[in-house]
Amino acid sequence: MLDVKDLKVEFLSRPGKMAVDGVSFHMDDGEILGLVGESGSGKSVTARALSGLLVKSQVNYQGTITIDGREMLDTDRESIRDLQGTKLAVVFQEPMTALDPVMKIGPQVEEALRVHHPEMSAEEMRTRALEAMKQAELYDVEQLYDKYPHTLSGGMLQRVCIAAAIISEPSLLIADEPTTALDVTTQAHIIALLKRINKEKGTSILFISHNLAVVHALCHKIIVMQKGKIVEHGNVEDVYTNPQHQYTKQLLAAIPRRDKRY
Repeated sequence: MLDVKDLKVEFLSRPGKMAVDGVSFHMDDGEILGLVGESGSGKSVTARALSGLLVKSQVNYQGTITIDGREMLDTDRESIRDLQGTKLAVVFQEPMTALDPVMKIGPQVEEALRVHHPEMSAEEMRTRALEAMKQAELYDVEQLYDKYPHTLSGGMLQRVCIAAAIISEPSLLIADEPTTALDVTTQAHIIALLKRINKEKGTSILFISHNLAVVHALCHKIIVMQKGKIVEHGNVEDVYTNPQHQYTKQLLAAIPRRDKRY
């Protein structure tokens, strides 16, 4: 599904400083992989490189990224756009900024269909959008279709973003800190939703987070990044119960625990 080899990303505005430095990993079909690290560790830059969202004129790349057999870095913008919304889709951290505030919910969910399936009628797109919204566990979808983002809660908006991401049934879903802006209860619901999408559709999920507890609840495998490099990787249960790197131990120690005394 996804193969990354010796990925290096350098922003031209910060010459000599690698945002991502020699990252290599592999994802199988149907796998949920957690990419973990604090702010500035390189995890989100890695995700944006994978999804083709970095502006090539602003960065230097090295290495290879192959998604479903197609190379991402050494290709033109049109080919990347063909992959986005079909083979891969992205869910971002803050749904309010990911959605257009002056555009109704339904048309935003349909956007990938308008780009990649212009032959579809408006009614066909509407039907697909309503179905995707139901799959994202939204209710009263006929009414939600004509609402504006500001009328919805944060959790509902994130479900709208997930509906927009899965409407074209991508092989790979990149979720970049999708639960960070949500309360704990809503976080749990979104994690359960992503698990169900993975199980029912076989969608591979690359889950970006700084929270090891959330990753432990969702992912099969984990990669820990620090200062642009991978410092630890493996089965999520093994890393969670027996971390080898000091940085991973520090991340685990930061998780609030019921039995922890202050």
